[in-house]
Amino acid sequence: MLWYTVIEDLNPHKHSQNSPENSTDRQWVEEVLSGRCESFRSIVLRYEKRLRHFCRVRLPSDEVEDLMQDIFLKTYRNLHSFHSDGCFATWFFTIAFHTVASKKLKFKRELEKLGRMMIFFKDKTGINEGERNLEAEALRKAVSKLSQGNREVVELFYFAELEIPQICKVLSLSSSTVKTRLFRARKDLRIFLDPGNLA
Repeated sequence: MLWYTVIEDLNPHKHSQNSPENSTDRQWVEEVLSGRCESFRSIVLRYEKRLRHFCRVRLPSDEVEDLMQDIFLKTYRNLHSFHSDGCFATWFFTIAFHTVASKKLKFKRELEKLGRMMIFFKDKTGINEGERNLEAEALRKAVSKLSQGNREVVELFYFAELEIPQICKVLSLSSSTVKTRLFRARKDLRIFLDPGNLA
């Protein structure tokens, strides 16, 4: 059933510290710091989609674009503090996480205003737009029921597409804690998305 495959089928694209993507990121950072500012556009193009997904699940949709600009601006201004032996994606989403967290203080009911979370759903024949919207709304409500700690791990894992070690650095948590929260979040989502609990 779709509710369960939503949780199981998600397989985020991974960016390890030694991946070609991270090597390219480091090269772009070095180019920007050496005066080739146009290389920052390559960074923006690589991360804007993931960042938009990450922001959309945490803030009202009409705040996303301005927030993204703020995050990229902070990234640009702080490139000198990035350590070339680290993972750029982890460093970048640490900035994003704290920037969004600060912004969220102004939106006490942000989880009630979230837009569609359609990136959870893969194209499926036989499912029309109306059904897809209902499923997205159900999932939105389910995620909003998670505890704050579990919700943060879900957002970073599925929307920011960070690996477990990267999430540990962003949230300053141990690997076992992150894995436990992710496990509990998946378990809770299965319960919340059970057809008998959707009424």
